[in-house]
Amino acid sequence: MRKVVLDADGLIKLTKADILEKIVEILNCNISQEVFTESVEEGKKLLFEDAFKIEELIQNKKIKVHATEKKEFSDLDGFGKGERTSLELYYQIHAQAIISDNQRFLKELEKKQVPFTTPAGILQALYWNKKLNKSETLNALEKMKPLIQSEIYISLKKEVEESK
Repeated sequence: MRKVVLDADGLIKLTKADILEKIVEILNCNISQEVFTESVEEGKKLLFEDAFKIEELIQNKKIKVHATEKKEFSDLDGFGKGERTSLELYYQIHAQAIISDNQRFLKELEKKQVPFTTPAGILQALYWNKKLNKSETLNALEKMKPLIQSEIYISLKKEVEESK
């Protein structure tokens, strides 16, 4: 099973699209303690439904939470603890990729030659690998619509609708 690290942005968007439960069945999903704090602890204080869903997946051992080895990435000073510790965790557990939708962070990952994908990219992969049917994919995409770039939404919707 492929090992991935999710930052808070990717984790929350996949939860809101109602596909995180599917993803944890086919990927070994990992988050840093800081991402847990941001997405679950802070989210629960604000009564965000996705925070409770994520916590349940963690309690059911579908998502693993890790402390990170406080490496210093001086070139990531402009990023939050979630992004910095997600990159640290990627190296620490020898993951295959990071899932994020933070465009600035993705540019840094590209510079560092760290493999990554976005929530929309994961949705696309689930569809093409027949883990979701057309209807499920379009439903998840609609839920993701207000959270992703409109060009990506339009392109993926057209691709799925026109596929056989």
